[in-house]
Amino acid sequence: MSCCGKERQQWGAPASPAFPEAPAGSTARELRGTVEFELVGDIGLTAVGPVTGLRYRFEPGGSPVPVDVRDRRGLAAVPRLREL
Repeated sequence: MSCCGKERQQWGAPASPAFPEAPAGSTARELRGTVEFELVGDIGLTAVGPVTGLRYRFEPGGSPVPVDVRDRRGLAAVPRLREL
């Protein structure tokens, strides 16, 4: 029993989208699971992610550090760290 007379096949349209839509307001990094933080100041800092337990090392004048998105909220509360 056919519900659409095989019109979908004639159009070449997939039955469902190949890629689900991203949540509104999401960035590419968030979709990959990381966000970036940088140190503000001249003394290095090591922070431990409260969810993952990962150690993140921030150097003065260093490049941005990728942070697991699950640790984002905890690291945002650390003085001298700024999300990019």
